[in-house]
Amino acid sequence: MTSVSSHVPSLQPIPEDAIMLYARQDSPHEYWAPTSGIPKQQVVFLQSTVFELDGPRSVRCNISNKENNLQIAHVLRQSIEKSHQTRLAEVWGLKANEQKFNVHSRRNLFYLEASMHDAYDSTQWALLPEKHVLEHISQNRDKPAILYDTYYKDVKLWTYRFFASKKRHMRFLFIYDTFDENTFEALYFPFTDVTIVSHISPLFVIAEMGCKVKHAKLYDAWVNKNKMSAHLHPVADEFETVRVVAAAWLGTRTREPKQRVKRLGCRKGQEAKPHYPGDSR
Repeated sequence: MTSVSSHVPSLQPIPEDAIMLYARQDSPHEYWAPTSGIPKQQVVFLQSTVFELDGPRSVRCNISNKENNLQIAHVLRQSIEKSHQTRLAEVWGLKANEQKFNVHSRRNLFYLEASMHDAYDSTQWALLPEKHVLEHISQNRDKPAILYDTYYKDVKLWTYRFFASKKRHMRFLFIYDTFDENTFEALYFPFTDVTIVSHISPLFVIAEMGCKVKHAKLYDAWVNKNKMSAHLHPVADEFETVRVVAAAWLGTRTREPKQRVKRLGCRKGQEAKPHYPGDSR
């Protein structure tokens, strides 16, 4: 692995709300990425991490590989409740290792172009860890030492599958060439074979999905087999695993699909007879 110092340019003074980013070492262009309150030191850590793990051309959108209009995005939302932060610090083994939960950790930050950042925050797409990673985390979800040593202690590269929630949200996706910004590949919904490699930790990815699927509409979009889009059916069990693990970590009530009951009309004074979908009158 190439050392960080050989790639990271000297940073100019960082403004209060932004940091100067370089798309690559030999690029004459300079790009501003809003930090949205992220501490300056954490932004520098993030830049150093992507340079070290991915090389000098890695300051790009982690999805589209685009180098313009970049923003620094949080995998797990900044607004996560303090009680949940305390809980995650315990179950992830941070407390046992005398560390505090840090929502601005480089394990929770990655580069996205502005449009992809907005789409992520509005749950138009999501990332899913590889199946063997999910299974390992699920089996050890109540073992802080294993979670810390495997998924938090060292920053590593992880592979994720990319999923869009519905076709109307994202019909196509452009993946730009690393060496020629005018060359790109157009991918079309449902993006079944799109994978990304990133330094973000699966712990944050799972926790964020757990926060989202607490809401009925998002539960239906990502977990409920009866209402989710057909292209997500092959991985429905994996999204369910994510939900269950996140619920165990966050101490939240798991949402289960309810069978809809329709009351048939009846005369006054008579008890309504329940009608279940599929039953004949």
